[in-house]
Amino acid sequence: MLKKLFRHDFAAIGRHMWLFSIIVFATTALGCASILALENIDFDQTSAFFDTIQLILTLTTVMSFLAIYAYAIIGTVNIFKRYYNNLFTDEGYLTFTLPVKSSQIFGAKILSAIAWLLLIGIVEALCFCLFMITALPTYAISSLLNNFGQMITTAAEAVGVFQLVIYIIEIIVASLATVIYQIVLVYMSITFATIIAKKHRMITGVLMYFVSNMLVSILITVLAAITTVISSAFFTADSLTHEIISAEMHVQLIQFFLLYGGAATGIYFFNSFLLKKKLNLP
Repeated sequence: MLKKLFRHDFAAIGRHMWLFSIIVFATTALGCASILALENIDFDQTSAFFDTIQLILTLTTVMSFLAIYAYAIIGTVNIFKRYYNNLFTDEGYLTFTLPVKSSQIFGAKILSAIAWLLLIGIVEALCFCLFMITALPTYAISSLLNNFGQMITTAAEAVGVFQLVIYIIEIIVASLATVIYQIVLVYMSITFATIIAKKHRMITGVLMYFVSNMLVSILITVLAAITTVISSAFFTADSLTHEIISAEMHVQLIQFFLLYGGAATGIYFFNSFLLKKKLNLP
């Protein structure tokens, strides 16, 4: 049932997001065409017509670039709007009749949010790459790629290929834990605002999110500082070797994952409890 719920949520968000994705690719292509036109048309001629064309092309480029940021904002809002509409509006009556647990509904929405945020990130990365390839000369792109390759090579030589791969995996996992934490925190804020507020639910939800995020961030920072102090107490400046520093970095990344993963897990169960109380789901 979780798989079916995920497919349904993913498709529901995609009704608008696929169209928005096509639009942002189209605007990016238009912006790239404007950049090429600005580079190849001779605007040295003193003419009101050429001045107007140059202004239009410049504005088109800027608006196309801003459209990428707008796409990310619209996509994120669309994801969380789906959560609210599917549970707390008239559409929620259909959701209530499904023979599923609140944890399955909530889990499906988390998975669909992760999937769409990943897709949004990929679309944005592709659009920025298109702009970069169009705007930068070939030698500049080659220089960037060479510098990136040298950075990876230097890192691999310093810590070893295996350790570098482990670092990358740990960074990805820790980043994923942070993303899930932010998703469940927003969902919890929406749920809590719907329960306590009869009016101005959006304002209440936003305030709830910022207050909750601030409190959890302070708690995580304090816990991280305590564990760092405890771990550093076992080492002195003279005892620090390459292996110890490397192990300490692994500990920091794992600690980051555990703290945000733990916070996300706690918020997940708390929001599941709120859903049961509000929606009377099993």
